[in-house]
Amino acid sequence: MSTPAPSQGTRPPSHDESGDARPAAPPAGGPPPPGDALRRQVLAADTGHSRTGQILNLAGAAVVAFVLANQLVTSPAPSLLTLVTWLGLVAVAAWVVRVFVPLQRVGLVTAAEVVMTVCGALVVVPTGGLTIAPVFAAIVMAIGRPARPLGYGIGLAATAVALQGVFLVVRGDFPAVLVLGMVAVFVLAATLGFSRRQSRLATAGTQLLAAERLVAAHDRVRSAAFEERARIARDIHDVLAHSLGGLVVQLDAIEALLEAGDVDGAASRVAAGRRLAASGLREARSVVSTLAVPDDDLASLLADHRELGGTVSLVESGDPRPLGREQSTALHRAVQEGLSNARKHAPGMPVRATIVWDDARVLLTLTTPRSPGPRSPLAATGAGHGLTGMRARISALPLGGEVRVGDDAEAFTVAVAVALR
Repeated sequence: MSTPAPSQGTRPPSHDESGDARPAAPPAGGPPPPGDALRRQVLAADTGHSRTGQILNLAGAAVVAFVLANQLVTSPAPSLLTLVTWLGLVAVAAWVVRVFVPLQRVGLVTAAEVVMTVCGALVVVPTGGLTIAPVFAAIVMAIGRPARPLGYGIGLAATAVALQGVFLVVRGDFPAVLVLGMVAVFVLAATLGFSRRQSRLATAGTQLLAAERLVAAHDRVRSAAFEERARIARDIHDVLAHSLGGLVVQLDAIEALLEAGDVDGAASRVAAGRRLAASGLREARSVVSTLAVPDDDLASLLADHRELGGTVSLVESGDPRPLGREQSTALHRAVQEGLSNARKHAPGMPVRATIVWDDARVLLTLTTPRSPGPRSPLAATGAGHGLTGMRARISALPLGGEVRVGDDAEAFTVAVAVALR
């Protein structure tokens, strides 16, 4: 079974200062980043200004700068009004810097917002509320950015309000209603910034959820690919262990027959070995092409074992029920592995196979007596992959199953239970 290529990771869209979303550039390729990295990407998504946001901010800054410059030109002589005008122009200049500087340069952005707030709030009353615009913009932008601490934006708003109180105390000749009106505007700016912040956080949450789903889907694809590779490896092991192990037995028998001068017997063994090799080749091709169903049935496995000089009996009880493809393949591979192990560890010993059917499961049991003679040379060729693969294959069945192994001084037993419901 072929597996789809892992999906490439995508970054959530970034936000500009006007609140508009625009797609962020995806990574060059590879798997999506882990959850923590995705969260950082989402919270830092407002990494640029839209063209509309730049135009609106620059238009506001141009209007304020024009009026202030006109006041500076028409001022008859240097005075307190001149100082007020210059502070207002500094606030506007910081506003322009704030618009053009990339938001990744946190230090410069913060300095611009602080200058906008302090210089603009100091002269907002003397300029008739003209410099309230940069202060308003600074508060909205500072509070509205989820990547920045909320306390920072609230601190700017509180600074603007405090400067109005200081101005009212120092210059008591200005109407208190006017100063309180300016304070109300700053509070409104903070409220608007907080609303924008919440909106961006909600959008970021949606993007984060989508990104986490992408990561989960990628993990599922990788897991399926690993499981498929493990399944193919198990099947290849079972095929090779059955066919190659049988060929070794046949070659040993042929050598013994030739030494004894029994040419006809050796020729018969050669023919049996050829059939076994052809069967193994067919199964190997089936595995490579990911066709999980073996070509040979259970009777063929038992016949192959007998042709290799082994003895096997099969007793079946209960009412057989139709099996799914995966269940049938798992039982076939279990018998194949059990007979290969019998030829490897206890050559010549009779194998007893039983199949018991009931409503809930089918139970396959393979029992092989211990060989009384010396240890077979084939026994040293095993690495334990067969039983491990058998357990993995049975546990991976849709309805589940279980493999139990009994090993005592008299016999070696493998019991495979496949659930039917």
